[in-house]
Amino acid sequence: MSRFRAILLLLNIGKDLVREALGFLRLLLGSKASLAAEVLFLRKQLAFYQERKIKPRRFDDAARISLLLLVSLAKIRTRRNTSSLRQMILLRDLL
Repeated sequence: MSRFRAILLLLNIGKDLVREALGFLRLLLGSKASLAAEVLFLRKQLAFYQERKIKPRRFDDAARISLLLLVSLAKIRTRRNTSSLRQMILLRDLL
């Protein structure tokens, strides 16, 4: 892999990470109703995949990094609040 392609790949991963972070902030700052609607949609999408036995798309590099960051954030919160341990395990299993 040439140096130019490696730099382009890193820039693309960085762009995707920024997009993921902005989406996460939008969810944090948005209303509870919009968050509940998105969770409902994702649950229906997962049920559709499981019913039709379709494999979901593979995670790209930026999604893997953002999930790792979310898991580390969940670990920090778990130290403060042990009730979120189940959520941390679910996130870890996604990786």
